[in-house]
Amino acid sequence: MDLLANVVMQRKVSKNAIDYLFDSYNQFLATLDNLESRARLKELTYEGAREDELFNNLRKASRSYQEGLRLLFFETDKELRRLAQIYAIF
Repeated sequence: MDLLANVVMQRKVSKNAIDYLFDSYNQFLATLDNLESRARLKELTYEGAREDELFNNLRKASRSYQEGLRLLFFETDKELRRLAQIYAIF
């Protein structure tokens, strides 16, 4: 996250992208830091995940994080887009 924070500070990254990235990551860490939440996720079955509010909140957070990465690498500037196309897309 330190590296990501440095990139965000060096590039003209939109507030929207920053919010997606760091809010969702903070939500993920807060959930894992909560012992009850962690235990609940550990016991969750594949079948039960679809209906579980905690799991679905984390899934929503992961989608927000993914959108933040998309904005960062493909909407921020030409150089980041070029580097992502060369090194991140196979």
